[in-house]
Order: sequence, then structure tokens, then C-alpha cells
Amino acid sequence: MNNFSKHIVFVLLLAVIFSGSVCRSVSAQISPFSPSPMAGDYRTEKYSNGDQYTGYFVNGKYNGEGTYIWANGDRYEGEFMDGQIDGAGRLTFFGTGQYWEGLFIHGQISNGSGVYYWGNNGDKFDGQWLNGKPEGTGILLHADGTSNKVTYSNGQFVSQSGSTAGGNQPQFGSQGQYGGGSYAYPFANVRVGDVVSFGRYEQDNNYSNGSEPIQWKVLDIQNGMALLFSLYGLETMAYHWDAVPVTWENCSMRNYLNTNFYNGVFNDGERQLIAQMWNSNPNSAAYGTYGGSNTFDNVFLLSIDEVRYYFPYEGLRKAQPTALARAHGAYGTADPSCAWWWLRSPGQGPAAASSINSLGVLLDTGPVVSDATGMIRPAIWVRLAG
Repeated sequence: MNNFSKHIVFVLLLAVIFSGSVCRSVSAQISPFSPSPMAGDYRTEKYSNGDQYTGYFVNGKYNGEGTYIWANGDRYEGEFMDGQIDGAGRLTFFGTGQYWEGLFIHGQISNGSGVYYWGNNGDKFDGQWLNGKPEGTGILLHADGTSNKVTYSNGQFVSQSGSTAGGNQPQFGSQGQYGGGSYAYPFANVRVGDVVSFGRYEQDNNYSNGSEPIQWKVLDIQNGMALLFSLYGLETMAYHWDAVPVTWENCSMRNYLNTNFYNGVFNDGERQLIAQMWNSNPNSAAYGTYGGSNTFDNVFLLSIDEVRYYFPYEGLRKAQPTALARAHGAYGTADPSCAWWWLRSPGQGPAAASSINSLGVLLDTGPVVSDATGMIRPAIWVRLAG
């Protein structure tokens, strides 16, 4: 068997195509393996690119029940025939909890019934598919037990009926590629004001149940990208580890957000959606405090100017802490239900940074940078499509 290439095409959902000959890209390559001398044997094959197959082989090809795990964590569990995905199975996307379940024929989604599950909110669409897209009427099941009848035409949402107490209408993004395959751009249909889930971070202060999906508010859409801003104060942290003159460029918080946070919160596919941005860091307009050099950031805090633009009213700036942030010292003296959070702009002096208090009031004087009770509300720009 020659090189075994994977292409997951989320064409308004997905289609899975396996090639037994030419690899279309280096990232999509799955290492070749030597034919087995045995027929119908069950074993595990590990490949040099990090992929792995466990299941049955017949005449050196995948046949029967098996599991293929790509190096990026994506997993197919189900039936194979003559080296291809063929039969009933489930394709799960690593780090999202999302999966498609149904019948595959020669590596592609079969026309007919299938189920798509959103890992972030528990919604599940059960309906008909045509050419890898939802078609006709199906049922959208919500995690709270309610449901809607929804209708699609060529993958596009047309209408809904029935009761609903929550959940989102299924929207299926355009095609993208990462880590050996392709995936949906999850933000292809977002609008300003939407709240979306992206990445995971410990928030409920219960480490035994794992981290929780981060909720982001869409603040802006331009140049094929969306600006996402953390809905809650995720954690408390000092702007800088010591009370010394420092700018956003050199502070320990920027280093944390662009290393530990960026690499720990987002998986490989998610990081490829995040755009590195050139951020302006002007001097303080009120006090003339030096703002430092402009910076390239994957993850950043909002500036004074950005807060004034996106949140013109103080009430819009108020932020509730997560349970974790509250346990770590987040507080609000004026509004106990909320807490104060950091901006990246300088404060009144070189060892201070601006902030927003629990009432949403902008404090351009700023607390000292070593105050560890301020919350972080990260911002990121994500690509809407390829």
C-alpha cells in the first residue's frame, strides 16, 4: 500500500477522502507501512509522522473494525475496507468534542442519515446529508432536552420550527486545513455581539473535572478576521512580577499570554486560526507615561483606546470573574458581583498600568503593576476563512 493521505473537508460540514497514492501535501502525509504477511490479523501500527492505526489488516490493508488516530489528535473509529474508511463510523475532532457519525462510502460521507455533535454546547443535529452537506429537514437536539425541526438546502440553514430553550442553529463553515487534514472555520458565520466558545481554561475551580470552554464576545469583524474578547475575567494575575518600571512590551503578563496561555489553552488547529497582530502601544494621553514599542501579539489585553471604542459606556465594561479568579482574589469594592481587570496601556507612572474597576470605570492612573488581584480578559483576532 502506498502513502495514505487524509483530507477532512468540512464543506459546510465535512467529507472525508482517503487517497492510496499521491500525498497532496507534506502535512497530510500518513507514513506508508509494509504489507502484513498475515491475513486478517489485528495489531497496532505506529508511523514516523506520529499517526497510529489499531485494527484489522487483510492483505496488508486496513479491513474491518479499526481506529486511526492522526498526530494532531483527530480520531476515526469504525469500519475500513481495502485501505479506506468504508462503513459505519465516527470521526472526532481533537480538543473540541465535535464529531460526525454515520455511514462512509469509499472515504466519503454517504448520502443519507448522519449525526453531527457540537462538543462546546451539547447540541446535536440528526438529519439527512447530501454530498457532505445537511439537506432537507432534520432535528436539532439541545443539551437541555428541547429540540427544533430545522431545514437546510445545500448546507445552508433555511428555517426552524418547534420549541427551543437555547442552543445555536447549526452553521457549517468553509473549508480549511491543519495538521494532516482539513476542518471547518468555526467563525465563518459569526456576527458582532455573538458569544462563541474557543479554547479551554480552568474556570470553575474544580480541577477534577478538567478545564472548561472559554466564552468570547465578538467585538469586531474586519479584513476577514474577528476580534474575540473574553467574556469573563479568567484569572487573577500581576501585570508584572515586580513593582518596577515596565511596559506592555516587556511585562511578564504579555510573556505569559503569548507562551503558556497561547500554547496551553488552544490546540494545534485552533492556534492556526489565531492571527498575530501588530499592536500600537502609545504613551499615556493623560500623563505622558511611556507606552513602549509596538508589539506583535497572538494574545493581548485591550488598550484604553480600544476599550473606549468597543465599550463606550461604563456598564458595558463590567466583568464577572470565573470561580477560579474569585478564589484567587478577584474582587470589586463598588460592585461585589464584578471585579477589576487590566488593560495593556500605561498608568500614571512607569510602574503602573491602566485598568477597569468593578463598576466599569476606566482608571488611567492604574494600580501598581505587581498587584496580583487584577483579572485578565484576553483578546485575540481569529481568521474567518482561509
